[in-house]
Amino acid sequence: MRYLSLFLLAILFCLTSCKKTETYIDVDTMVSIIIDSKKAEVLVQSVYSEDADKENILKQFNNDILEKYNVTSQAYNESLDYYMNNPKQMSKLVDCLKQKNIKLNVD
Repeated sequence: MRYLSLFLLAILFCLTSCKKTETYIDVDTMVSIIIDSKKAEVLVQSVYSEDADKENILKQFNNDILEKYNVTSQAYNESLDYYMNNPKQMSKLVDCLKQKNIKLNVD
């Protein structure tokens, strides 16, 4: 009985100390989101003249784009952080965008 208690305690400790696995948006979905966002940005820049209008409309477009892919802004931002901190994954993302002739403007 004593060994069973120690065994169960060890399993409980192991389960509680395991880290939550990080989830992020897959490369293909990120590419689609970025492409749609770039299209929206070009549209807004070419159609609207007032900067305040541009900012608000672009924000709405981006919200609609995330909704289209069933992604929250938090999940998108966390995924963007993931890609920025994982060079191999970011390289895959950039390569996919290059194949589709999408240029990123990184400030």
